[in-house]
Amino acid sequence: MECLAYNLVKEDEKYIIKSLTDSDCYSRERKWPSLFPIVEGARILDIGCGKGVLGSYLKSNYSAKVIGLEVYLEYASETSKCLDEVLCGAFIGDTQREEFSRYCSSRGLW
Repeated sequence: MECLAYNLVKEDEKYIIKSLTDSDCYSRERKWPSLFPIVEGARILDIGCGKGVLGSYLKSNYSAKVIGLEVYLEYASETSKCLDEVLCGAFIGDTQREEFSRYCSSRGLW
């Protein structure tokens, strides 16, 4: 899959998202966070967190607590180094949805 890709770079104690020439879509820029009133210390559930670029940005710029959900073990392992917590797997059936809902409730995500 070919796409424009970006990377998280630390400058002046803040992380910014910069363009790369060759990478993958799991590292691409996320411009939409600036469209929302994200508060300092927000609790974020990043569904499909990929390599954690968005979560790292939110942690750096908003002191957010970020829990990632990723279906690919390769990315979940890498992302667990930069987010507060990463869950790996797909939540499909009713039982799994209930477990996931309890998990998120216990961490104050909803």
